[in-house]
Amino acid sequence: MSDHSIISNFVSNNRKALAVIVTVLAMFALGISSYLTWVTWNQSSIAGCSGSSLAGCDEVLDSVWSKWLGIPVSLFGSLVYAGILTLCWPGILHPRSWAALGLMALALVAAGSGVWFFGVQFLLIGHYCFYCLSVHICGLLISIVAYFALNDSAPVQDYDQMRSLLGVDFDASEPTESTRLTNFQPLIASGIAVVGLLFLIGGQLLFAPSTMKFVANVDNAKLVDAQQKDDIEEAEDTPEFTVELDSDSETPEAKSPAPTTDETRSTSPGRSKPRYLTLQSLGKRVEVTNEPTLGDPHAEQVLVELLDYTCPHCRKMHPYIHQAAERYGEDICFAIYHVPLSRHCNPHVKMDQSLHRTACDYAKLAISVWKLNPAKFAEFHNYLMEGEKAPAVYKARNKAMELVGNEILLDKSLEIDANRRVKQHVDEMKKLETGLPVLVSEKGVIKGVPNDETKWFGFFENTLGLEPQTAEVE
Repeated sequence: MSDHSIISNFVSNNRKALAVIVTVLAMFALGISSYLTWVTWNQSSIAGCSGSSLAGCDEVLDSVWSKWLGIPVSLFGSLVYAGILTLCWPGILHPRSWAALGLMALALVAAGSGVWFFGVQFLLIGHYCFYCLSVHICGLLISIVAYFALNDSAPVQDYDQMRSLLGVDFDASEPTESTRLTNFQPLIASGIAVVGLLFLIGGQLLFAPSTMKFVANVDNAKLVDAQQKDDIEEAEDTPEFTVELDSDSETPEAKSPAPTTDETRSTSPGRSKPRYLTLQSLGKRVEVTNEPTLGDPHAEQVLVELLDYTCPHCRKMHPYIHQAAERYGEDICFAIYHVPLSRHCNPHVKMDQSLHRTACDYAKLAISVWKLNPAKFAEFHNYLMEGEKAPAVYKARNKAMELVGNEILLDKSLEIDANRRVKQHVDEMKKLETGLPVLVSEKGVIKGVPNDETKWFGFFENTLGLEPQTAEVE
């Protein structure tokens, strides 16, 4: 066997080994990327994510950075790694081919996007998706292995060293053409990769979808029928509470006029003068004086906020709600609809996520606090919404008992009413066919969280006609 054949076999085996490594890494990355694409489109639970403050798979995949012009970036990742799998073997075995050029370009795109998305998770989101990170690590490793595979390929200048290493001391014809990458291939591949990364990063920065969208109402004749039905059922609202109290209590207690005591009237003035909102998006009228509220239910503008205390986006929305309350004062009120994202009390949830496992507990506690003392609801609501995560359930219970006493844990009628209200609220949420948070007004629906105060305040002042009651600080 000639020295040329020996060297060729040696290099060929080396290339094949590197090609195997690239193949394994690309297959793994392709599988994870495809799984993340499926999860994003189906809004399913992510296997193995604990919902802790560090492993925030939901926060990452629900963020605006998980999409490019509305398309999951994991789909583009799947296409990149599918391309790497296709070009891997022909590119590594023939480094001067177009396949090698394509392989290098895709490997650089995978590595560059990995660096970009790691920075996004670390600097902007503050949470990490370990599935995403594993894909990014694969991209970096593929780019490194591909570089050595495409450059360690029996160049002419290394021929003498290889012959000496193999102990070949006679002359033999050297290969007439180098199999190393040409000088222009890395430049071309880098150019292609840079253009691809600019499209990715630029699309996310310059054309990021608005996180808040207002959908105005349209004419709906069916709303009249819904209003008439509400008028008929209106007289039956008060007896419903008496029936529930009869379930586990003695007869004298059932006759007690507790729901209409002076204390209740003073803390919930709207009970004597019901306030109704005609919410076309829900196809009905809502008695906001019979719901937990932040502010006076007889304010000029009342909006219904649908939320979950364990929803990260709802928690991001809370500061904007607080700013609106401060800016417009007595002219605005928010009625709260509790929509826990847990199958324990919300049958419309497809699959439970660990992030929302205690959502029902918080919702029922908040409703019970309002039932016992409406004046304390806002304080308890704000307590649950402080910070990035809701407090532990035992802390929430302690806070509730501090505000309204031990009765909140002993009165079974409170749990019955809370369950009824939660069921009603999650059914209303189903009609909207959107995710949380949602604000519903008589003029339309606000979906998502605003990007800045300007657009947020613009909605209230331009659409609802409110005027600031507080002096703006320059």
